[in-house]
Amino acid sequence: MSRQLTLLFLLLCYFTPTLAQPLKSPNSYQGQYERISPAAETYSNYSDQTVEMLEIFLYTCPHCHRFEPFLSAWQVSKPKDIQFVQMPAVFNETNTLLAKAFYAAEELGVLAKLHSALYEAIHTHHRQFDTEAALMDFFAEQGVDKAAFKTTFNSFAVDTKVRRARMLTADYGITGVPAVVVHGKYRLTNSKAGGYENLLKIVEHLAEELRDTPTTP
Repeated sequence: MSRQLTLLFLLLCYFTPTLAQPLKSPNSYQGQYERISPAAETYSNYSDQTVEMLEIFLYTCPHCHRFEPFLSAWQVSKPKDIQFVQMPAVFNETNTLLAKAFYAAEELGVLAKLHSALYEAIHTHHRQFDTEAALMDFFAEQGVDKAAFKTTFNSFAVDTKVRRARMLTADYGITGVPAVVVHGKYRLTNSKAGGYENLLKIVEHLAEELRDTPTTP
């Protein structure tokens, strides 16, 4: 009996320090996002107090269209230090035309108006924008001068932005859309996150982790 008590005492001494250590808080979102390795550059300029949340999309993607209402509602209540920006995915030459439309609208100062309008035209009214002429007509319907559109659409500034979007699409490891990249470090998709609402919760969770040191790789 004495030998058994001694053995029990030794076992308790061995395990007690481990059991006494405080348990680490589990990451409830583990496995629902991916780390980008190595970390890539952020899409836009940011301050040390800002965490960037980048949505990567295609106008022709029905899932991106469905994501829009969730993003719009989230932007009303999102933490102020999360900077929300958007980038058209450029996987190949097929994506270039509508990517140029996005950046032309941005350069012309009409992106806020045309972004949703392009989605609606494609997914609700089933319009085809497979030529520059078709896009020019659409921009004109929205009040944009055709000559201004043509000059901007074919400008060096728009071409440079499209080429950078192509580069970052690859650097972020994007293979499908919509996708979200948090500060060049984390990649999220609807399927992996478990729905659009949960995806946005994970964005806020990751931003919280990055908030103190957003520039740390």
